[in-house]
Amino acid sequence: MPELKTALIDDVRGAQEALRQRVAAIGEGDWQRASADEGWTNKDLLAHLASIEGRIRDQVQCAWGRQPWPTDTIDEYNDRNVAQRRNSTVAQLGDELKHEAAVTIALLESLDEADLAHGFQHPRRGEVSLDEWLRIIPNHIRGHLADFRTS
Repeated sequence: MPELKTALIDDVRGAQEALRQRVAAIGEGDWQRASADEGWTNKDLLAHLASIEGRIRDQVQCAWGRQPWPTDTIDEYNDRNVAQRRNSTVAQLGDELKHEAAVTIALLESLDEADLAHGFQHPRRGEVSLDEWLRIIPNHIRGHLADFRTS
C-alpha cells in the first residue's frame, strides 16, 4: 500500500481505537452527564461521532462531482442526526460507531494515491485534496476525545 494511503488509514484506525477506549471507560451513570459540547450530553456526543463520518464519506462523491454538495449546514446536520439518535441505547450507538468505522476503512482501502491527491473546490473550505478532506476524520475524533465528561 502506498505511503500516503497507509499513513491515512493508520491515522484513522488509531483515532477510532482511541475513541473505542474512551467510550469503554465511561461509566453507565455518566452518559447523561453534560459533555464539553454545549447542549450535548456524553450520549449525544457519542451519537454525533457515530453519524458524522457518514457525512464526510458522502462528500467524497461530491468531490468527484457525482452528487451535489449538501445544502444543510454542519450544525443543521448535527442537530438532526443527534436528535434522531436520542432514543438509541449506548450499545446501539456503539454498534453504529463500529459499523461506520469499518465503512470508513473500506472506503480508504478502495482509494489509491491518485484519488487521495485529487483536488477539488469545497464550497466552504476552498481548494483541498481528498487526502486533506479525509484527514478531518481522525482529527475530528481526537478533537472530541476530551469532550466526554465523567465524575
